[in-house]
Amino acid sequence: MPNAPFDARFFEHNVLFWPIARAASAFLTFNGWPPIDEYTRRAGPNAHVVFREQPKKKRRKRRGLFGPSDLYDGRIIEEGWVPTRPENWHDYLNMLVWASFPRAKKELHRRQHKAQAARIGERVSALPNARTREQDALALLDEGGVLIASTSGLIDSVHAALAQRRSADARAFFENRSAVALIFGHAVYEELVLGSGDVWCAGHFLPLQSEELQSVERLASAADKALANTLLEAGSFQSPAALTRVDIAVIRDIHP
Repeated sequence: MPNAPFDARFFEHNVLFWPIARAASAFLTFNGWPPIDEYTRRAGPNAHVVFREQPKKKRRKRRGLFGPSDLYDGRIIEEGWVPTRPENWHDYLNMLVWASFPRAKKELHRRQHKAQAARIGERVSALPNARTREQDALALLDEGGVLIASTSGLIDSVHAALAQRRSADARAFFENRSAVALIFGHAVYEELVLGSGDVWCAGHFLPLQSEELQSVERLASAADKALANTLLEAGSFQSPAALTRVDIAVIRDIHP
């Protein structure tokens, strides 16, 4: 998918960007792509990580042996920095998600790093051809996730409406604020930036307190904490089947 010119005000064009809007507003002074060191300066304190330019990949024949600590998740968990490509919407939006959901992002990559270490051992010359089902689920959440928050008394009904593809019923929950959707996956945000109309997300359901649902200021933080806690549970996200398809049309144009 081709990249697009930088637009510091991208988040003003679609209400679905609201979870990352505060982080994005730190870059409003830029007319062109910010340098990666500005990612760290402006978003790093909230994200609790450093953003550095991703090293260019070595040719496979000359790469030699490598271990989990040398891979993407290993850089994050063991060294505290996120490999990032300059002038790239995918990685720019990933940075904004880090700044908006820091606890959940850290636990997600901790899980991926642990799963990768169990899969390849200490040093290998090449990765196995297939990821585990857990890795697939975590990657789907990271790239395509949407957090569906509702009260504990309604969360099962919201889940049923979405799982059964009863779009009108599901949308009604969001329109009357019985449920709130927070896009988490940076690839979903990228699709919205680049203007793709046929977008779907992988839904994870979070029971929150009613007062958390009613406060936009508290909502993202509460969702971040709840997702991080779920990721800490050993039996969570063992398969992509743990996530539920959510078509973007169900939540389009609805601001909490």
